[in-house]
Amino acid sequence: MEGDATIRRLVEQIEQIQRQNTEALEAMHAQHQADLEALHAENEHIHSQFHQQPPSQPPQQNNDHEEEHQSPSSPPMSHRSHAPTHRSGHEVSHANMQAFPHQLGVKRHPFIDGIMETPLPLGWKPLNIDRYDNSSDLDEHINAYITQMNQYTNDNALMCRVFPTSLKGPTLTWYTQLSTGSIENFETLVRRFTTQYATSQPHHVTSAALANLRQGEDEPLRKFMERFANVSIQIHNLNPEVALHSMLMALKPGPFIDSLCRRPPPDMDELRAHAAGYIQMEEHAEFREAIRGKMQGKQDQGHKDKLRNLSSNQFKRPRHDRGGKYDFYTPLNSPRVYILEEASNTELITLPPPGHSSNNVDRTKHCRYHWNYGHTTEECRSFRDRIEELVQGGHLSQYVQTSQSHRGSY
Repeated sequence: MEGDATIRRLVEQIEQIQRQNTEALEAMHAQHQADLEALHAENEHIHSQFHQQPPSQPPQQNNDHEEEHQSPSSPPMSHRSHAPTHRSGHEVSHANMQAFPHQLGVKRHPFIDGIMETPLPLGWKPLNIDRYDNSSDLDEHINAYITQMNQYTNDNALMCRVFPTSLKGPTLTWYTQLSTGSIENFETLVRRFTTQYATSQPHHVTSAALANLRQGEDEPLRKFMERFANVSIQIHNLNPEVALHSMLMALKPGPFIDSLCRRPPPDMDELRAHAAGYIQMEEHAEFREAIRGKMQGKQDQGHKDKLRNLSSNQFKRPRHDRGGKYDFYTPLNSPRVYILEEASNTELITLPPPGHSSNNVDRTKHCRYHWNYGHTTEECRSFRDRIEELVQGGHLSQYVQTSQSHRGSY
C-alpha cells in the first residue's frame, strides 16, 4: 500500500509538470504568433509601397500606330532599335529595381514560385522552439522543427515557408543570401542547411561510452537505468544488441542480474519491462526499512528518556537521609564502588554535584558517589537506593546474587 501511494504521488507530480509545460508552450506559441503577424504586416507594407510607385516612363505606343506616322525618309524600325537611347535617372532607377527586386526586401527567399504563397493552416501558432544561430546542436534543432510542424501539417511547401522563422543571427543571414529559385523542396533545404553548418556540429557520443558505464555499489536500479538511457539516447543509430550487451555488463551483482542470466531478454524493451518490477520491489524495501528505522528510533529515544527520568530522581531526595527508601534490598555479588564505576561508564547513572563536607566530619571516610567526606560509598544510603532502582528496572541483573531465596537489608 505504501508503494502504491508513492507511485500515485509520482504520477501526480508528473501530471503537474506536464500541465506547467503545456501552459508554457501555449504562452510561447502566442508570442511566436505575434512575431509572425508583425513580419507579415511589414512584408505587406513593403509590397504596397512598391506597387504604389508611379511608372518612370509613359507606356509605349503601338508599333502599328508608329508606322502610320513614319515619314518616307525615316529609317526602318529594325534599324532604329539599335540606335542608342538616353534614359533619365528615374528610368535607370526603375530598371535596377526590376532587375534586383531582392534589394528592396520584397523577395528574400531561395524558393521556387508558389512556396511562399502557400497559405498557413487555420489556427496556426508560432513554433515553440529556440531559433537556431549556430551555437547549439544542429540535428536537435531540425528534429524539434519537424516534430512541431508535424502537429499541424507535413506539406512540403509549408515546411519550407515556416523554416526561416526558426533561424536568427548568422543562419538567417545565410538563408537570405541563397540564390533565388535554388530550393524546390524541404529535403533540398535541409541538405543545404546541414552542409553549411556541418563543421559546427558537436562531437557525437558513440557506443564506446556505454562500455564505460558501471552501476555503483549503492546506486539504485532506477537511477542507473535513467543514467544509461540518457547516454544511449545520444548515440545515433545505436545497435540494439550492443545496447543490451552493455547493459548486462554494467549491472552490479544482485537479484536483478541473476534473473537476467537465467532468462536473457530478447531486446531492450523486454529488459526495461523486467527492470520495472525490480525497481518497484527495491523502492518498496527501502520504504519498509525507513519506516522500521523510525520506529526503532522512537523506541531507543523512549528508553533514553526513561533512564534520564530515573537518574533525575536521585536529586529529589536528600543526599544524607538516614532512612532507606526500601525496607529490603537485593543482595549484590560485587562491591558498590565497582558497580558505581561500571554504571558511570555505561551512562546508567549520573553522579550528583559534589557535596559540601563540614569541618568536623570524619575525613577518613570518602564517598565516591557524592564526592565528599563523612561516609563511604558502601555506607551511602542514596547510592544504595539508586542501585536498587536500577536492579528492579533490570539494568544491573549481572550484579545480583544467583540465589535470591531471601531478601534482607545489606
